[in-house]
Amino acid sequence: MVSEEESSDVYVKMEKCSHEVFIEEICENCEQHIDTICSFKLGYIHKDYTVSTEERDRLRFFCLKKMMEKKKLYLILDLDHTLVHSVRTNQLSSDELLIETDSMQDIANGCLFKLELVEMVTKLRPFVRTFLKEASDLYEMYIYTRGNLAYAYNIVKLLDPENKYFGARVITRDACGEEHGKSLDRVLAAENAVVILDDLQAAWTKHLQNLILIKKFFYFEFGNNGVTSPAALKEESKTDLGLVAVLNLLQQIHQGFFAGDADADFKGRDVRQVMNRLREEICCPERRVKQKRIQAEEFIPL
Repeated sequence: MVSEEESSDVYVKMEKCSHEVFIEEICENCEQHIDTICSFKLGYIHKDYTVSTEERDRLRFFCLKKMMEKKKLYLILDLDHTLVHSVRTNQLSSDELLIETDSMQDIANGCLFKLELVEMVTKLRPFVRTFLKEASDLYEMYIYTRGNLAYAYNIVKLLDPENKYFGARVITRDACGEEHGKSLDRVLAAENAVVILDDLQAAWTKHLQNLILIKKFFYFEFGNNGVTSPAALKEESKTDLGLVAVLNLLQQIHQGFFAGDADADFKGRDVRQVMNRLREEICCPERRVKQKRIQAEEFIPL
C-alpha cells in the first residue's frame, strides 16, 4: 500500500514534470498518462516513441550543433520516382518476368532488381550510388517515403547495403503520422539546415523553401498487357542525369551555407536563404557569377 508521503512525492513529480519523452502515452519520467500534450510521434526511432515539442526542439538544437561542427547539413530523400521506380511483380507482363538481376555497379542502364520478399521489381535511378556517396560527405541523410515499412527497408538495403548513409533515419507511412503529405515535424533536424529532394511538390506544402523538385523518374509503363519497360523509356532512363544535376546543386547549397570565416557561428544561418538566392540566379541568369554552374532546371523558384 502506498503511503501518504509516497503519494505526495509522486504528485509533486507529476506536477513538475515537463513530459518530454513518453512511450504509449506514458511519460518516461513521471509515469503519468498523457493524452492532450502537444507531441510528435517518432515511430521510425521506436514504434511507440513520442516527444513533446519542447524536447524535439531541444534535440534539434543539440543535433544542429554537432552538424555545424562537422560542416554538414541535412538531406531528406524521397524514394519512388526520385531515387527508384518500382512495380509489383504481378503487374509485369510475361516477358518482363524474365528479368535478370543486375550487378551493384553504378551504371546508367543497370541496377534492376527483384525484391522477392515484397514481390516488387525495382529500377534504381542512374548514378544513384554515386549520388549517395558524394552527398553523404556533405549531408546527414534521411529517407522519407509514403511507402510501407517492408518496402522501404528493402529499397534502403539496395541503396545502402553497408548501412553507411541512413542508419535508423528511414521514415515511412507507418511511422510518419500524417495521412497525406509529408512534414518536417517528425524529423530531428533543424529546419534552417534541411534540404528536401522529392518529385512531388504537393507533398511538402509547408516546406517549399526547403524543397528541390526533381523530374520524375520512370522505367516501367502501364499498358493493356500489364506493366512493361518499353524501349523508349529504357533509352530515356539511360540518359537521365537528374541526380547528377541535383548533386551539383547540393554542393553549391552546402558551399553557400558554409561560406566565409571558418570560425563563424553557422548556427545563425539559414539554408533556405541560400536556396532562395540560387533560385533568383536561375530565374535571372544575368545575376549568376561567371563560370558558376547551377544545372538544376527542376529547382523550383518560389
